Amino acid sequence: MPDATAIAAESQTEAIDPQTALAAAANDGAGEGGAGAGEGNVDGGELEIIIEGAGQQQDDEPDEARAPNWLRDLRKSNQQKERRIRELETQLQAAKPAPTQIVVGDEPTLEGCGYDGQKFAAEYKAWIHRSQQAEEQRREAERAQKAAGEEWNKKTAAYQAGKSSLRVSDFDAAEAVVTETFTQLQQSILLSGADKPELIVYALGKNPGEARRLAAIKDPVKFAFALSKLEDKVKTTPRKPATQPEQRLPTGGRMAGAAALESNPDKVLEQLRAEAEKTGDLSKVMAYRKQLKEKARAA
Repeated sequence: MPDATAIAAESQTEAIDPQTALAAAANDGAGEGGAGAGEGNVDGGELEIIIEGAGQQQDDEPDEARAPNWLRDLRKSNQQKERRIRELETQLQAAKPAPTQIVVGDEPTLEGCGYDGQKFAAEYKAWIHRSQQAEEQRREAERAQKAAGEEWNKKTAAYQAGKSSLRVSDFDAAEAVVTETFTQLQQSILLSGADKPELIVYALGKNPGEARRLAAIKDPVKFAFALSKLEDKVKTTPRKPATQPEQRLPTGGRMAGAAALESNPDKVLEQLRAEAEKTGDLSKVMAYRKQLKEKARAA
């Protein structure tokens, strides 16, 4: 999860990039040749990604003694996370403010010091010291900005790679729901703090009500922990095919075996005609009809 102080600093502004955080991540990956999710990434069957319990009415909790083990463990985990939230809130309030920008000022002159040599020497020495401190502050800010940029690039690249490899056909539509619902800061926390942000983005995109519930949490620390709890509920399973795969007839040798001829010749003929419409080749249809006539004469 993101560092508490980092979140506090980031919360000073909603603007991380002119584009939204998730959209920027997708654009960065696309510029490197990454394919968008849903385009050529569904080999092997699509995935079903759900949030356990989303949209369900919660009944009154049973007594602790009657609660199943998994529910007691969940309550204990939630209590620990709530305690951690309070600890981080305390740390945020105690965090030191950002260092004040050092003002160097104009270079002192002998005339400005009333031609007092000792005063001029002291002010000039102090001015040199401030100049050195300001330069070091500038370099430190550049180093921090560079490190943050490199870390952000890693996060966006990992997100784009995960998005491209996810076996779902409607990721872009789900992503649009999240970018329209979450603020840029919330998107940044999701992208930076989640282990697999692409799964959460898709799950929330398919559950707009859950996305709106999270978006209503404006405190960045509480939002981060709510996101962590939700991540534990996101489950991924292979999607079951809606229909059975089409059974194709053998194309080599004899067009259909005796079993096929005796079971449902009309069905076989129908499939051969459908194939002929695609290929423009009626030879298989003609051969099969000839077999049917021979069988009829033999009978």
